[in-house]
Amino acid sequence: MKLCYNEGCAKGCSTLAEDIELCEKYGFDYIEIDIDMLNEYLEEHTIAELSEWFKAHRLKPYGLAAVHIYQELFGAKDTAGKNTAFCERFEHALKNAEALNAKNIIIVPPMSDSDLYIGFKDEIIDDCANALINIADMAAEYDVKLAFEPVGLKNCAVRSIAVAKDILYIAYKDNLGLAPDAYNLYLNGGSNDFSDVAALSANEIFAVHIMNADDVPAAERGQDKRTFPDRGSAVDVAGFLNALKAVGYDGMVSVEMFRPEYYEKDNEWVISEAYNSLKSVLEENNCL
Repeated sequence: MKLCYNEGCAKGCSTLAEDIELCEKYGFDYIEIDIDMLNEYLEEHTIAELSEWFKAHRLKPYGLAAVHIYQELFGAKDTAGKNTAFCERFEHALKNAEALNAKNIIIVPPMSDSDLYIGFKDEIIDDCANALINIADMAAEYDVKLAFEPVGLKNCAVRSIAVAKDILYIAYKDNLGLAPDAYNLYLNGGSNDFSDVAALSANEIFAVHIMNADDVPAAERGQDKRTFPDRGSAVDVAGFLNALKAVGYDGMVSVEMFRPEYYEKDNEWVISEAYNSLKSVLEENNCL
């Protein structure tokens, strides 16, 4: 497997220009570029400059993270203004991904502002499939793949690999796949059952996110509880990696955290710890 760094890890204390230098220094194979951080970079630089940097260095861009869809997207209840704004943002991301030869964009399902996402399962599946069909058609013009990432929190429309697969079965596009995330799957009921991952085929997995987390009561679980993969005790990291190995997956594994206390650290500390932690768990589980 290949070592990848997701810029969410130090988003609060770093910049894209700093991250690529540090990821190169510490030995990452790939970087997942945060779209907001890319847009900030482009305020003072060009996409051509960034492309030339990657051509001259070992580190390569794996993809962009992330684009959030909403349930009404391209549906009967969508509005012209909201749809136009989404399409402009998405096409901007597609153009940048193509310019960087980063042929992957993480797609996040609809999220509710409240504590619970309200909707019938069949309606959610049909609406998400319709949205994914349309954005997959847009992405096909740019030769960019889309990795759909279920999020186990109760305010997300799609919380499991099983439901995500039902959606992709309807959408059925070659450039649509899945992005299993160890903690996002754990958040769906606090389960370390990764049998749904083990039931996938390797070619259905377009990206992988890995981390551990603090073991806290269900009511306290959130994205801010993520830890480096070799710390924390909530997620069965070995079980997650074994499920990936069982299907023959040997692609990128991206360390991804959104922990506020890490944002208060020096960005070089975050990136060096992320690399050492990821390398350690991959070596321990015979994934390198």
